[in-house]
Order: sequence, then structure tokens, then C-alpha cells
Amino acid sequence: MKNIRKNGAYFLSRLKKIKSDKIIEARGTGLMLAIELTENATWLLKALQGKNIIVIPAGSNVVRFLPPFIITKKEIDILIRTLKKIFN
Repeated sequence: MKNIRKNGAYFLSRLKKIKSDKIIEARGTGLMLAIELTENATWLLKALQGKNIIVIPAGSNVVRFLPPFIITKKEIDILIRTLKKIFN
């Protein structure tokens, strides 16, 4: 559980640092995280899947991240870099 809290806090802090006018907020607890968009999230879901990152919708404008408990900071950083590229 300690690793989940630590990596979850790290993941959420990195999500919150992504700057885009399409993001309303990043939120969550532990490793159950999400970003809420100002528009329908289908384009982001498809873009991430195209990069071999599996995410799920949580409503029409929310993308949910449910990584395995063994996710590493390195893997989180890869996801964050990918998200930044997609939003830019």
C-alpha cells in the first residue's frame, strides 16, 4: 500500500503539471486517477491507444487511469511524456 500511495501521489502531481486549455483538472486517489477534459475524450482515448497505452473512459469527457500496482516512476514518466506530446 505504501508503494501505491507514493506512486499515486507522484502520478497525480505529474498529471496536474500538464498544461493544456483542454484539461479542466486531474484528480484521484492512490492509483485511481483521471483527467477531465473540456470536450469529449474519445480523441484522447484513441491517441493513447495508438501509443499502446490502455485507458478507459469515465463519462464522455473523463479519461481514467488504472495502472497496475507495480507501475514504476519510469513508466509513469513515459505516460506523462506521451500525454504532453499529444496535448501539444
